[in-house]
Amino acid sequence: MAVKIRERNGAWWIFIDHDGKRKAKKVGTKAAAEKIQRQIEARLTLGDLRLLEPKKPPEPTFAEYRKSRLEQAPASCKDSTVAYYTDYQDRYIIPRSGALRLIEITASRIRVMIAELKADGLAPNTVRLAVASLRSVLSAAVQDDLIPKNPAFARALGKGVISKEPEPETRSMEPEEAARFLAAASEGEYLPMFFIALRAGLRQGELLALRWRDIDFGKNLIHVQRRWYRGTFDTPKGNRTRSVDMSPQLKAVLHYAQAQRSANSELLFSGCHATQPLIVRSLVENWFTPALKRAKLEGFTFHDLRHTYGSLLLDAGAPLSYIKDQMGHSDVAITAKVYAHSLRKNAGFVNKLDQPLPQLNATPDATRTRSGNPATCK
Repeated sequence: MAVKIRERNGAWWIFIDHDGKRKAKKVGTKAAAEKIQRQIEARLTLGDLRLLEPKKPPEPTFAEYRKSRLEQAPASCKDSTVAYYTDYQDRYIIPRSGALRLIEITASRIRVMIAELKADGLAPNTVRLAVASLRSVLSAAVQDDLIPKNPAFARALGKGVISKEPEPETRSMEPEEAARFLAAASEGEYLPMFFIALRAGLRQGELLALRWRDIDFGKNLIHVQRRWYRGTFDTPKGNRTRSVDMSPQLKAVLHYAQAQRSANSELLFSGCHATQPLIVRSLVENWFTPALKRAKLEGFTFHDLRHTYGSLLLDAGAPLSYIKDQMGHSDVAITAKVYAHSLRKNAGFVNKLDQPLPQLNATPDATRTRSGNPATCK
């Protein structure tokens, strides 16, 4: 064991050499160095080796760790998903918990944060998604052995803390209403877009990202390869590309639109710039809503055109598996859930089960009880 003090460049240093472990520390005056030298020698004699252990780096704050995780985002994670969670974290988590060490983010702190977000008037789904963005980072911290468990799971927060808004009931137009809407939309220049929504079921972002090379007139298919999402082109929802069948009427409408298109745009529905899609708000305010008014239809959203497509397919007898593939659902159970209202509407199918029956006996005398005695009223 050796604990020595030396002067270097006007400063005093302590050098520790014990069992092959070495450490140096700068101190102040010679007197201070000699005092510390005696203290260290005494501790080492008693077997206290903590001075020689490597100093652990401080635990990162939520903001620091979040940044490092973003830089290491796995390739399987879509850029849009990373951006989505980052946006919620920047707006709701970082201002409240960004400076906290990971271990300091407890279930009780998260419950306080949820109460604050609700008090600020945020919608339940917004609060739920904010907590989900927090949970994703803390799950990674558990994997990195920085915290023992994730405090942002519902079981840790308590029942009912994170509420979810009831899902809005899906609406779909009846065939006659859909025909009226298309007739009203023919007065504007975006009839092809509405036609695709009603006859192919594409989502709004998928429509805005459509290119002419995605339309296969030879095979009567629309290839859904991408979507317009948060100001950039991205893969479709769930990374699921698909090919949608194109009916003869839809094909005719798109053939006509192709003949009228601007030569300098590959997009079906470009905006002010040929490489950028139409602005959604402009589409809804200037073309969709006026078409609804002309058709005397109320309460429908643009997304209801997609629901109308699925419902009309179901009414036409298409199997759920076909509708699932056409609409790009991940599972047929989702299709069944979304279009449960149309399934109920087809309850008339049970009437087809009835078969001719033999003549039934006359109804028994209602004035008699099961024992055969006349019923009496008291």
